[in-house]
Amino acid sequence: MCTLLTHVLTPRADLVGLQHAAMLDKGPGSDAVIDYTTRIRAIMHALMVTGKGTRDLCGAAGLTTEEFVDEVRTVQRGWDIPTLSTQEYY
Repeated sequence: MCTLLTHVLTPRADLVGLQHAAMLDKGPGSDAVIDYTTRIRAIMHALMVTGKGTRDLCGAAGLTTEEFVDEVRTVQRGWDIPTLSTQEYY
């Protein structure tokens, strides 16, 4: 299971790292990076809790890694975060 969780946790850790770097940098574009990473993290979380996560966390009805990435992309294109707002995520 740990190997499977890597598909979800590694991208989340990468996003947290980008977000933290932008918070420290505070240069041009930092706010955009913070906004983007916050939204992507919220999308990933919302998909997981609404049953559209990967199979390792949502069971047999869950999505493959590729399907999950496609779902994140679809939601991200419209910035329509299902069920949870960014504030509810934190």
